Amino acid sequence: MKPSDELSSILTTSFRAKLVSFAKLHLEQSDLAEDVVQEALLIAFRDQDAFKGQSGIGTWVFGILKNKIREAIRERYQQGIRLSIHAPEGEDEQLLHFFGRFGHWHSDQELKVWDSPEQLRENEEFMQILELCMLNLPKAQCQVFTLREVLEFESQEIANVAELSAQNVYVLLHRARLKLRSCLQKNWLEDGCESC
Repeated sequence: MKPSDELSSILTTSFRAKLVSFAKLHLEQSDLAEDVVQEALLIAFRDQDAFKGQSGIGTWVFGILKNKIREAIRERYQQGIRLSIHAPEGEDEQLLHFFGRFGHWHSDQELKVWDSPEQLRENEEFMQILELCMLNLPKAQCQVFTLREVLEFESQEIANVAELSAQNVYVLLHRARLKLRSCLQKNWLEDGCESC
């Protein structure tokens, strides 16, 4: 299948809706999210010869979208428009006790052995479970987690564009990571997805 055929099939599937949903999570305006997705798809169609086939066409398009979202967030920040992430009041020490002073897991916290990250990333079932787990995160945690881990913003930049303190970003990231870890441990490592 040629890249143009695959790109056309993306537009006729639920994939486009996922792109728009992801963009809305971070841009908060439906019109802006639609515009950014449209720009990403236009770039993909225009530059389809640049697609090397080292990943799926959807992954490639999503990478273009990530760049467009980063640009839009940074542009809005320069215009004085901040993300509206509602940070928690205070810290949740119950969640943070898993981490040492420098943010590393305490050695007495038992972790299951996971496959290599590359194997898990390529596993479609794992990605479906991860997506379900992320949908169950509170919105603020999901936003901060995806800004950091998917859009690859530095923590300080997240604090700046969302007008959060560095401590709030840290707390939201740790809460999200703990909840995702727990959800993945339960639904992927132990039971499979029977309880999803």
